[in-house]
Amino acid sequence: MFHIIEPLKVVAALIWPFMPESAEKIQDQLGLSRKGRDFVLEDLRAWGKERPVKAMKMAPALFPRIETKKQEGPAKKEKEKMSEKEMPLISFDEFQKMDLRIGTIIKAEAIHGSKKLIKLTVDIGEERTVVAGLVGHYTEEDLLEKQVVLVTNLEPVKLMGVESRGMVLAAEDESGVHVLVPDVKTVPGSKVK
Repeated sequence: MFHIIEPLKVVAALIWPFMPESAEKIQDQLGLSRKGRDFVLEDLRAWGKERPVKAMKMAPALFPRIETKKQEGPAKKEKEKMSEKEMPLISFDEFQKMDLRIGTIIKAEAIHGSKKLIKLTVDIGEERTVVAGLVGHYTEEDLLEKQVVLVTNLEPVKLMGVESRGMVLAAEDESGVHVLVPDVKTVPGSKVK
């Protein structure tokens, strides 16, 4: 037991000036009689001599791990299948702020250096450049003359050096990514309601 306690006592003493709350938590978890400012260098010199006041027990993490990896697999799929109850509700007024238009893709070219992104030129009554993550799901030829639903009033964003001025709407399931298309040919620029 002392082979664990002694190094933790040293850690608690060394971090106290910088992280006093964490140091005191360590000292409390170790059951030490002296804590905080009262725990001095002399206590470290008495290596192995002080017995804990109470037995060590499992304690919550002082520094919880921060998850940085993107969720994948079943957890990701579960999150995507959130019920209506769990999804945040937006008002009808908020929804009406979105400008959805029918566009016809007149040019499609893969973006050099990107594994997913393709640069689209879309006719919505005017030409609009849009970057979409469709590589691997559609070829450039498949996209030409395809009509799509486009969000036109997003703030422009630069992706791989190309300014994107919109977003192509698509759905994803186990069979892949599928762009949303009107069921009949529609005039480019027509508003989706």
